[in-house]
Amino acid sequence: MDRDDGWRATLLSYGLVCKAWSPVVELFFEGFEPDATRVPGFRTLAINDKPVACRVARSLEARPERGSLIRAFATNYFIHPSAHVSMWDCQQQWHSFAFIMGHANPQLLKIVRILHPIHPDVAKDVLRILEALCGVESFVLVRPGFDMDTIQEVMSKWPRLHELILHEWSAFDKDTQLASFPALSFQLETLDLYGGEIKGHQMMRFVTMPNPRLRVLSLMNLTGLLNNEFATLLTTVAPTLEELQINHCQFLRATDDEEFAIDTVMPQFAALKRLIAIGVGLVSALAISRKQPYSADPAAPYLVIDCGSEETFKADVMLAIEHGTEWGTVHVISSNSAAYYWRRPASGSV
Repeated sequence: MDRDDGWRATLLSYGLVCKAWSPVVELFFEGFEPDATRVPGFRTLAINDKPVACRVARSLEARPERGSLIRAFATNYFIHPSAHVSMWDCQQQWHSFAFIMGHANPQLLKIVRILHPIHPDVAKDVLRILEALCGVESFVLVRPGFDMDTIQEVMSKWPRLHELILHEWSAFDKDTQLASFPALSFQLETLDLYGGEIKGHQMMRFVTMPNPRLRVLSLMNLTGLLNNEFATLLTTVAPTLEELQINHCQFLRATDDEEFAIDTVMPQFAALKRLIAIGVGLVSALAISRKQPYSADPAAPYLVIDCGSEETFKADVMLAIEHGTEWGTVHVISSNSAAYYWRRPASGSV
């Protein structure tokens, strides 16, 4: 068989209908390996190389030991139902996903909603299976239909988790609030949250363990956090945080005089080398003047801030740079004037 695009899906089809092909079906399952060249490490499959999920489930039902070969599982590895299919067809797809995950041992796990929301009865099976996947190291979850408490309860069973990308989770359900929440034993190095509401205590669950080692934090379109809660989070991870990206988040302040969280914690960032703050009301010129030296490479620290339409803010930033800063590069975005770009001279002087 020619190993062009589509060979893996074809091999699986042959193996299901012909016993002579069954011994080589392992070649199909060996394709569920992490890709070391990608971040996160999920492979990209051509559309005609994507199998039908129910066929993979049938193959695992016949030979459960093949599941040990699945070290990277993503729902977009499979052919998804077309737009006109019924909700029942989508639930069958979820049943197949649940069966595959239940027989696999993935280090990388990516779950993306398909067309219709997952049915509550199917969701219970999926959650039960997810809890048992204690070897997960990297988790990507997009529009799952679960609220934050439910997601965190599942992840409390994953001691090896170090990378989490979570987008568009469901609104908090007061009826499902847990009276006693299990401790999260993992130590995240990368946390990426997008498009949802999160409370301060939920956010702190990600980092309240001995010696947190978060290196990369990306927050976009989030609501629910207070400015002082965000400051507490940043203070907790300040010793190890290397990259911080905040994009159009709302961190409510108690008063207009309350310092922005990033400004307050800036002197404590010992390893920060990249800060991107897009959106009004996230930082001030204090983020320029309070930056601490980055010993590894003084020219490396990179700052992008958005001053919106506030020309006074832009002027304050430029003045702070003139007075001296430990940033290597500063890029100021403005909605009604030209951007401002400054880079540290090679000599190291401002």
